[in-house]
Amino acid sequence: EAVQCVIEMDQPSLLFVFVRMGLECTLERSQKAREHMGLLYFQLIQKGILPHSQLYKGFSEMLEQADDMAIDVPFIWLYLAELLSPLLREGGISMRELF
Repeated sequence: EAVQCVIEMDQPSLLFVFVRMGLECTLERSQKAREHMGLLYFQLIQKGILPHSQLYKGFSEMLEQADDMAIDVPFIWLYLAELLSPLLREGGISMRELF
């Protein structure tokens, strides 16, 4: 259902905002929520709905703020890793391009 909602947004050039908002909304939630968001990103990439460039742009915006956010969210790097890990399987993304 979430995949269908993203398709219906029909704004491929603004999907980075969806990525960034998804990261922000799940960052301080449960580990399961972060894993599910990562899986959603993975499914969107596999189906060709979410271009890598949009995913990287959304993550880049979050990574630029991560050091400052670490004051309020001490485990931010662990949380970001939990969001990223589902994306690193075959058919997902390359970590080299993200960093």
